[in-house]
Amino acid sequence: MPKRRLSSSLAHVSDFDNVFYDAKLFEDYNAFCVAALADAALSIPVLKKAGLTRDAAIHLADNGYQRYRDTFTSFCLWGAQHGISREDIVVPIYHAYNTRVKAAFLQHYPQLVKNRLDLKEAFNITHGIIPQGIASHSCRENLLFPLVEQMGIRDFFQESAICGLEQSEFQLKHLSPALVESSFEAMGVDPNDGTFQEDTDANLRVIKEHHPGCLTVHIHHGRPLETKPSYVDFQFYDLLEMKRAWKADRDRGPKVVISLPGRQVSAP
Repeated sequence: MPKRRLSSSLAHVSDFDNVFYDAKLFEDYNAFCVAALADAALSIPVLKKAGLTRDAAIHLADNGYQRYRDTFTSFCLWGAQHGISREDIVVPIYHAYNTRVKAAFLQHYPQLVKNRLDLKEAFNITHGIIPQGIASHSCRENLLFPLVEQMGIRDFFQESAICGLEQSEFQLKHLSPALVESSFEAMGVDPNDGTFQEDTDANLRVIKEHHPGCLTVHIHHGRPLETKPSYVDFQFYDLLEMKRAWKADRDRGPKVVISLPGRQVSAP
């Protein structure tokens, strides 16, 4: 059982990808991401000049997701074999990839990003009560800002607390708490006094290891963890269900134990 109530947090930080939307609504989410990353890599002049082919780019993109869970490590390793520095790859490919994903969302999946009434309802529940942040591997400028704007929910967030991977110097969430910490820090809240919502349990494990007081919420879109590990405090279908549970817990209020002779009575 969590040490704190769901409604006790001073701030909420959410992952974005597969949290603000359900990735299973894509025809093939992995293929979607791999194709966007391969196209991004082929747009980088130093990689193209070094002989990167589309087949190689597809292979490296898929391997990068499966093995390293990022957009750049596989290409950095390939680049090193061709005398290309990491610095010449990471930032360009990151921005090129996120720009392409944003465009693909708007063209092929507008229902996931256009005027999301469910997300408006969800974030309106906590609006004005506790601050909201985002900690995502996606790019703040090229994807998070424009898509949150399209969803109609940007006003619910403190802008400085919307953090992409670049705000953590590209430290991935399953390896470091830095990205989540950066969002909480922007809101002036200790992660131990906050709640973090995420679809990837490994990312929840890392933040719980570094900040045991942080409430961790697994957003599953109908695919809950069969065995809930100790580092996951709550599981919810989506953000709307989570926010409604937060409100219900808040409305119940704290219980006060009244001591009477020979017995104790719990009162709301």
